[in-house]
Amino acid sequence: MIARIAAPAPAPGCGAAAGAALALAAACARKAVRISAKHTSDPRLDAADARLERIAALALEGGTADAARFAALIAARDPLVTAEQQAALDRAAGRQRALAAELLAFVSDVEPLIAANMAGDLQAARHLTQAADAIERANLAEAG
Repeated sequence: MIARIAAPAPAPGCGAAAGAALALAAACARKAVRISAKHTSDPRLDAADARLERIAALALEGGTADAARFAALIAARDPLVTAEQQAALDRAAGRQRALAAELLAFVSDVEPLIAANMAGDLQAARHLTQAADAIERANLAEAG
């Protein structure tokens, strides 16, 4: 995926990167949850693990779907994006932004349960999530 994004030709770009960043954010938060769970028996951490796994999977699906939509647009060889295509792009970006908002809220909610030595992973999760959201906002602004 990294090589495809960096290619000097039409290829998936910022939407795929946003999906990857959001999945990495969920992975960082999940690591903090899983390591913290080794030191306590709080059932909320088990639930958090499953939720973060779901967010990461959805984020990657979103990035992959963005790449597929981009490939279809390129294959059509039409420089104009139809209203229907734009609406699909907007909905997809909206879903990714909603996942980002969910993850940011979740990280704040779970933070009191996280071991102190895992604070850096939660901070990475926050920053990666904010980056993914900023990418999606920029993508929407560029298209709109």
